[in-house]
Amino acid sequence: MTSDRNTDSNTLRNRYQRYFDINMFYHPCNSNRLTGQRRRELCVIIAARFGIVSPIVISEVFQMTRRKALLFLNKLVDEKLLELVVTHRACDGRVYVLAYAGASYASELMKIDVPFRSSSHPSTQVNLNSVVHDSILSYVLLSGIQNCYADGTPNPLWYAFVSELEFRRLYPASAVKKVDGVVLCNDGSIAAVELENSFKRKTQHQESIYKFRDAIHGNPKLYDKVFFVGGSDKVFADTKRFHRQLLDELPHKQDRKKGGNGLSKLEADSLRDTLIFRTKFTSPITSLFYS
Repeated sequence: MTSDRNTDSNTLRNRYQRYFDINMFYHPCNSNRLTGQRRRELCVIIAARFGIVSPIVISEVFQMTRRKALLFLNKLVDEKLLELVVTHRACDGRVYVLAYAGASYASELMKIDVPFRSSSHPSTQVNLNSVVHDSILSYVLLSGIQNCYADGTPNPLWYAFVSELEFRRLYPASAVKKVDGVVLCNDGSIAAVELENSFKRKTQHQESIYKFRDAIHGNPKLYDKVFFVGGSDKVFADTKRFHRQLLDELPHKQDRKKGGNGLSKLEADSLRDTLIFRTKFTSPITSLFYS
């Protein structure tokens, strides 16, 4: 008989499965033509799933120099698959977005409709305030799939993901905590991914903890745990400090809106185990995006 836990995991997987089915793993092929084709496909899919594609991310995923990454992306602009957006908010001074032909191609590759808004100014397709955030997010989610042992043997941290853009389409309701991504872990569990790159007030962390509780223990269940990643040890330390305080305090604190305690002791104990800080990406994010 299937356990309740396995049933929950299968239900979760089914909800995200069409996105998990998209193959985002990159490896060079035996021929330059096939390698170029795979890079072409992935660049278009990345732009579709994150709204932008960054030269920094491409150079890391494809293990090529920044100059070659720019040449490759500019070639896709010439092919009318991507459009260039020049902005001082991007670390490279530029990002690339889908052109109409690129959106059609991405839809064909992913077997999922890609919304496209035609505009004479490609920059209007981008939230310029979130360019760095979205670039870092794409780097983290893609690098987790590409992770290898020192000898080059693949050792993925997760097998597939749902981007922030896709998660918002699945769960547009304001009551749902908008996470930065969802990943399929090696053990079959589902984890949300949250970028922590800025300091927050204690009340903001409290609101997030309530929403994480609802997503992990509520109905419908949205994920099993949360991975926090970021480019600052100081922000991580601050977030951990507030989490410790809140998980100790909230079981003894009245919730004025709903009545009763804000968090049960059982829920607090569970969240101590399921709110997980991943430090693997801290140094690379700082080096690539903030140096």
